[in-house]
Amino acid sequence: MLPVAQAPAPVCASCGRVESVQPVAQAAPATGVGAVAGGVLGGVLGNQIGKGSGRTAATVLGAVGGGYVGHQVEQRTRTTTVYQMRVRMDDGSLRTFTRAQPVAEGTPVRVEGKGFRVDDRAAAGAQPVYASDRNY
Repeated sequence: MLPVAQAPAPVCASCGRVESVQPVAQAAPATGVGAVAGGVLGGVLGNQIGKGSGRTAATVLGAVGGGYVGHQVEQRTRTTTVYQMRVRMDDGSLRTFTRAQPVAEGTPVRVEGKGFRVDDRAAAGAQPVYASDRNY
């Protein structure tokens, strides 16, 4: 009797495992407050230097330099950490998600829409942890 070839089990199209998690520093958009405050402070300090046209030049340079420094300080203080997670799907494809909260490497997940959740059926009794797209 010839052995009967069994059909391969169907691949879950929405199933995968977290392959890697990388923290990424993400700057929030600057509001301009830092640049304005830095420009004013730099202008005031620059105005304290020199006399005549030298004072005017120092005031302008102080305002420009202060505006730049104030902008940089604001960007650094408004930076948040998000997590870029690569998910290896059961069909072999690779998907990347960026989320505010990390999920441990090796965790089984199910893709749902633009996000994913921990696959509680594969995690045997674990509570589901949801990670949804937050437009980061």
